[in-house]
Amino acid sequence: MRPVAGLLFAVLLGFPGLCAAQSFGPPPAAQATRPQTGPARLSVDVSLVGVAASQAQDRYFQVTRVQFGELATYRALYPQPATPSFAPLSDVSAAYRFTPVFALGGGFSQITYDDGADLVATVPHPAFFGASGTGLGSTAALSRRERAFNISIILAPVHSRRMEWRLFGGPSYFWYSAEMVSDVLYTQTAGAISQNVITVDGAESRTAEGTTFGLHLGSDFAYYVLPKLALTGGVQMGYGTVSLHEPLSNINQQIRVGNTRVCMGVRFALGR
Repeated sequence: MRPVAGLLFAVLLGFPGLCAAQSFGPPPAAQATRPQTGPARLSVDVSLVGVAASQAQDRYFQVTRVQFGELATYRALYPQPATPSFAPLSDVSAAYRFTPVFALGGGFSQITYDDGADLVATVPHPAFFGASGTGLGSTAALSRRERAFNISIILAPVHSRRMEWRLFGGPSYFWYSAEMVSDVLYTQTAGAISQNVITVDGAESRTAEGTTFGLHLGSDFAYYVLPKLALTGGVQMGYGTVSLHEPLSNINQQIRVGNTRVCMGVRFALGR
């Protein structure tokens, strides 16, 4: 009995140490399957809807000509482009992440405004000196299109597999194309000294184009509803000044381009 009792006593003493040795630390397989963190290495953003407020201001251009021995003046006034309502946007961009915080990206955007111009014609009397008449009018909608290619330095202070907040900015290259007034059309009715009626009938227009370098900056937020798909929202401001040949004054003029836009869209994660 004594040898059996001694064997049982030895087993009982060693059992707690054996259990502790078996349960200490996670198994190697659990460590190997630890999930990755951080945003996708490559992503593509597509803006679906948004609003864009133009950086352009009210501008007017005029030409002065000698008619009937006096000066006649023709003027076209362009109001600041109206901010379009929530509408589709043609914005596409891509980014490549070098670290969880730093990335480089490039993107293309464009927007079209359709606004008319106000017209003013001041024409001398054909027979009497100092009896000029003035007529007012407006054009139909004139199309103004701005396109931009942006290169961005991107910082992501908040990033995870579920969400990402980014700050970005860099140089932009702008293409500008606009229908502009090249001549004011009018009808003149002149009679007695006090009669010189000018009726503005419309305008002839011509397309003016120009390009320039500028800057942009912005911020956006993405929330991943699926591992490879996120809903995005953001704001971006772009700015530049285009030099072009203005057709009414027939000289080079400076036109401000760029806009501040708020947009919503989707982001596709192409790699982790």
